[in-house]
Amino acid sequence: MVTRGPLGFSEVDKSEEPARCVEGMDRMAARPAILESRRRMRELLGAKPGDRMLDVGCGTGEETAELAKLVSPDGSAVGVDLSGTMLAQARQRFASKGLPVDFRAGDANQLEFPDNFFDGCRAERVLQHLDDPARAVAEMARVIRPGAWLVVSAPDWLAATFESGHPEFDQPFTRFFSSLDKSSSVGRQLFRLLLQCGLSDAVVHPFFSILTDLAELETWMRFTNAREKMDRQGTLAKEGFDQVMMRLRSGDPFLLSTPRYIVGARKP
Repeated sequence: MVTRGPLGFSEVDKSEEPARCVEGMDRMAARPAILESRRRMRELLGAKPGDRMLDVGCGTGEETAELAKLVSPDGSAVGVDLSGTMLAQARQRFASKGLPVDFRAGDANQLEFPDNFFDGCRAERVLQHLDDPARAVAEMARVIRPGAWLVVSAPDWLAATFESGHPEFDQPFTRFFSSLDKSSSVGRQLFRLLLQCGLSDAVVHPFFSILTDLAELETWMRFTNAREKMDRQGTLAKEGFDQVMMRLRSGDPFLLSTPRYIVGARKP
């Protein structure tokens, strides 16, 4: 059983509900903050017709396809992901679109491409799921050509806040979900990681994602896991957890605020 990360995003194919992971990805991708961040990432990448672009951790392939539109007809976009579930979705969604796009199984820590091969690379909400995000950043930097941009985006879960007016719930619940990913604070580290692997001209765009819909939160958060862990740690008994959840489900408002970062840098 894989419980690390919301809904097991660290290892989708081994999670209890891979189809629900796809649903969670789609809901996240439709949020205004994510749509705007993707637009900004494309702007920083500067993809143009004829370029070869790489999308690491491509998921269901929406942004790989967007890159393919920008580089067509003579360029290409490659999406790499570890998850067969996500790759199957990407191929199903875009195989018939006539785009110069290719979806491949691959590991961010060991990309199977030669040095200086791509004209740009992106990775969005991937690095927090890795044990060694610095290694993945170095790999992405390796495969782009001199003058190309690497653009990455990740949250800083350790700086996230959940507020519902029930501090006995809010504080331990925040600690629970902020510890789910393997590299929960990688968002704040992106600037340093890109520069340490030899990139330059770094640009940082911070932003916040806001969530106030419980049904949406439940598409990617296992409340049963939170309930068990908080009770086991003695931070909140199951009865107290159930009382707050009943009030939230009856309409009590809450706010989940998560800082996220986009960082781009150029290979000299």
